[in-house]
Amino acid sequence: MQRPFPKQDAVYLLGTGTVCALGRDQGIVTARLREAESPQASIALSDISKGKVSYFRSTTPGHTASLLPPAVVAAIDDAVAEAGLEDEALAETAVFVGTSSLDIGYWEQRYTEALARGQADFVPVESRYGGLAARIAEHIGSREREFVYNTACTSSANALLHAARMVRAGFVRLALVVGVELLNRISLEGFEALMLLSRDGVRPFDEKRSGLVLGEGVGAIILGGDADCTGTNPLRFVAGFSHTDTSNLTASKSESIERSIRGALAEAGLLPENITAIKAHGTATALNDETEAVGTRRVFPEQLPPLTSIKGSIGHTLGACGALETAALSGCLHEGFLPPTAGFSRPDPKLGVVPMRTPLTMGRGVVLCNYFGFGGNNTSLIIEKSR
Repeated sequence: MQRPFPKQDAVYLLGTGTVCALGRDQGIVTARLREAESPQASIALSDISKGKVSYFRSTTPGHTASLLPPAVVAAIDDAVAEAGLEDEALAETAVFVGTSSLDIGYWEQRYTEALARGQADFVPVESRYGGLAARIAEHIGSREREFVYNTACTSSANALLHAARMVRAGFVRLALVVGVELLNRISLEGFEALMLLSRDGVRPFDEKRSGLVLGEGVGAIILGGDADCTGTNPLRFVAGFSHTDTSNLTASKSESIERSIRGALAEAGLLPENITAIKAHGTATALNDETEAVGTRRVFPEQLPPLTSIKGSIGHTLGACGALETAALSGCLHEGFLPPTAGFSRPDPKLGVVPMRTPLTMGRGVVLCNYFGFGGNNTSLIIEKSR
């Protein structure tokens, strides 16, 4: 592969956009994360799975008649505006999309409407892996390549990791990373069938945790090197590492989580004691929180850095969480704090992990961001606030 652009000494988060249950405006999302706000919303299951479960809907519409949903456009436009990119730069911006469900929700909606019209021969799903990325590229006017990642809950984390590596190596000048997860019945009913959905809210690492709460969300991040870094206080993407153990269809092993974290530290040339804080995956399921706690404590056996999970505020956005949670966290770091863990109140003595319950003032520092998913997909990213 040719290297059409210069190698970069550093890669920065030039602009971010977030759309989630807390809102669209980054300032509003940041303020609500500081207060550990948690939306109160539920959604009805199908006739097969009776009742309702908690579900965090996006405040900006997801699926509509358009295959490029307003929520996706909103997050992208905010990221582009913050980065200050003009048409020429956008034309040289490669697109990286991470998602679990692609545009399945759109086709579910069309299929339901077709059945209501008596159109029994309507194809239920015509989703194509490259379709969403192509529409995003068209929206920003990109003439660069498009990449799609579908690795369960690490999808957009892996998109972010590989985009940063390609910018650093000079394969692309700029990268737009988009994590997308919008309401669809397949995901909702699938997690219900696995008996992982909570009926009474999400409580990461809490002794009384009862399962996860799914959420809609879109996170967009513009990555670039020194030449395109015009902001006064950008966050730096330091390094990342992805490891898959393939030992279990729906879970990760603690050893694999440990390897993911240690791999990111090695890539960054850092020691565990150099980490200022941890943004945990924190799904609030019994097994995942336990496995994450064990794997993380193996890397930090003496003292865990301050640790938080933000899924209590935005829900588990599956394939979108890598880009969305990183983008949401960046807003907090720019404001000089690490957000508390919404929903957490009672430590579980078996875990040895006590997430933050109040905001932590943070100036300079290095944050470890963990994303773990089905099939033993584990990705750890490291970002730095240098001022």
